[in-house]
Amino acid sequence: VVLPFVPIRPALAEIGRVLRSGGELWALVHPPRRTWRSLRAATQARDTRQMLHQSYVLANGSLFHIAGEVVPSPASGRYESFQTAHGMIRELQRAGLSNVIVQRARHHTVLTAVKR
Repeated sequence: VVLPFVPIRPALAEIGRVLRSGGELWALVHPPRRTWRSLRAATQARDTRQMLHQSYVLANGSLFHIAGEVVPSPASGRYESFQTAHGMIRELQRAGLSNVIVQRARHHTVLTAVKR
């Protein structure tokens, strides 16, 4: 559940390093629709701080989808992003994992993968 709140590429590299061959990863990540819902709720509530934060999360998740990178929030220095199946599969494979299975749920996405 931590991946949406950390630099994902280095975290997955470390997971890939410590898993033994045949070891399994199970992770929960945040899909884009979660961020859109949060942004819409903040907008309806006229919560400017939350609107700005969710806009950052939206931009950071888009960056992750395109480039596999995330950046810390300029306001807090913390990380948060959404993750697409495409981006996660790419980064899991980069970390030496395969057989990725993506299961979508309402508020999160479950990913499983195996170390080659």
